[in-house]
Amino acid sequence: MDEKVQDWLKQWDLQEYIDTFKTQKINEKIFKTLSDQYLEKLIPIIGDQLTFREKFNEEFPSELEEASSSKRRATVNTDHEPPAKRPLLEVNSEETIDNLIILHKLENIREVLKENCEGRSIIAYFDKNNSLKKAHRTKLVDIIISKVFSLLNNPKLDNSFFEHLAQYIVSAFDTECISTYYIPPVLKKNSGTENKSKGAKGKLVVKYYNTKVALRKACDGEEDLMIVETNELDAEKKRKHNISKEDNSEEVETSLNWIRAYHALPITEETLKHWKKTANVRLESIEESTDLNTIQVFIDYPILKQQDAYKLILSDFDHLNLSEETLNFEKWNLIFHTLLDCQKISKSDKIGRDLLSQYTCIQDEMVQNENSIVALQLLMLPHLIPSTNSRKLSKTETWKVSVGDSKQSIIQFAIDSTLIPDLLSKKKEFAEKHKISVQPFIFVVGEDLKNIKESYVIFDSISYKLPSTLEAFKVCFKLFHVLLLKYPFESEHLYILIQKLLKIKTQWDDKIFPCTEHALHTVQKKLEDFPFPDLL
Repeated sequence: MDEKVQDWLKQWDLQEYIDTFKTQKINEKIFKTLSDQYLEKLIPIIGDQLTFREKFNEEFPSELEEASSSKRRATVNTDHEPPAKRPLLEVNSEETIDNLIILHKLENIREVLKENCEGRSIIAYFDKNNSLKKAHRTKLVDIIISKVFSLLNNPKLDNSFFEHLAQYIVSAFDTECISTYYIPPVLKKNSGTENKSKGAKGKLVVKYYNTKVALRKACDGEEDLMIVETNELDAEKKRKHNISKEDNSEEVETSLNWIRAYHALPITEETLKHWKKTANVRLESIEESTDLNTIQVFIDYPILKQQDAYKLILSDFDHLNLSEETLNFEKWNLIFHTLLDCQKISKSDKIGRDLLSQYTCIQDEMVQNENSIVALQLLMLPHLIPSTNSRKLSKTETWKVSVGDSKQSIIQFAIDSTLIPDLLSKKKEFAEKHKISVQPFIFVVGEDLKNIKESYVIFDSISYKLPSTLEAFKVCFKLFHVLLLKYPFESEHLYILIQKLLKIKTQWDDKIFPCTEHALHTVQKKLEDFPFPDLL
């Protein structure tokens, strides 16, 4: 090996690879033309690969070569000038660096799996039986690919990435086979009698591309797959209720007139009778609105402004017959504790850990405050499953949804209900700055989070006072469906998680969020094992 090569490796603090370069007979000329493929074999540690690339490009900024030998072509040049070339080890985009960083984070597969309960069960099973079942392999891949998507929005992975991942898996579970998880592509010239090229295969490749396709469909084909809120929907995505269309009969018209005439009266059984009779006509009029965040319905039917008008919202939701599933306290508690077990709050998340500490204290009390329990659970949800949504506000500014943003879009706390107007004013300022609308949210009141006394649902200037925090959450959730509203951009992933757990299917909310997929499957399995009575 040339002394120059040895000197470069020493200068770059990579002297531990000198013997490897010497064994492979890497001289100065070969050193300057190393391809990524060979570099990965010479320097298998990702962090050291990045160091080598950085130092190489600093040392040889003018050294140009083709990026990959697989793309080289014979070129006829009558002037005998070399074809245009680019630096061989140039990192062409941030994507390459991001992928290498992600690979480094995934190098210890067992540590990744330990982050959730199903991953830990895979490890325990293997350690006991020295083998994995088919279901384990599928779930293992689900967890890894979901982790990739949670670390990077719209990752663009290459075959080298999948090959490394497969090797990491086999290193963690030594009786596994690499070809189960990754099979490299086959060039046409190497395909034998078939005479055609074949793409890469394997569980990792299939899961990655299936997730990409699902996300692309969910995001209406947006190239960057970033979930973007918009009021302009395609015809097939127009929000509508699954109800029969009907003309106003004389009886329906009479009930509509009664509702408008006596909108200031307390809501009674007679009110509900007229309300149910006019359901199809009223709900159809909501469909005709082009503004998905409209409050026109409150102008058309001012009775909805009454503090107990949530009863009318519940009536309409029942009329829509969207789901046979129910959400009582017992079921909600199981959902949350399953999420808490499989997701975990990061030790570095001080606010999340403080909420968890308060929650644990309440759980230990002899007389439990269910309102406080549910309020703390709702506040912890974004800490368990943070949003991955982001949005460009301008050419130079991007809003990445924070845990705090998600929480405030679901539930807010104050010691006094008189603070509602001030809170609404702040929410409107936030919405205007971030180009979103103020959607329904829950507002709880008490001395502190351990002593919640009142629970409200707030929408614009209208507030409904509910008998419990869980009831407030249910009414808030049902408002989105009755009024055909969009979920808040900040907590869309959590609302759709709940929607899927309640088995509610709508063509406009059938989105896949990789950050919730594992949690969704875990909770669904838990609910199957614990059937609940039909209590609403």
